Amino acid sequence: MAALAAVLTAGGAAAPRAEAVTGSSPLAEPAAFWDVVLGTGYRATVDALDGPARDRVRERVVRRLEHRGTTQFTTNVVYGVATKPPG
Repeated sequence: MAALAAVLTAGGAAAPRAEAVTGSSPLAEPAAFWDVVLGTGYRATVDALDGPARDRVRERVVRRLEHRGTTQFTTNVVYGVATKPPG
């Protein structure tokens, strides 16, 4: 949290606030996690792979989640609020 507040301050914000919020999201099934991967910044990494490599990565991820019995994933986040004075 301090790191985010420092970035906001360095950008000229006055009295920034940062708050860490823990969370998790349920998975209907392990294969549903691939939709999460494709909906995040990891999408560019996945898209950089050729078709067979992409399929291998997906299969390994899903297989690992199945093996571990994964039913949810962590969604922790740090929110920041700041106002930059005019000028």
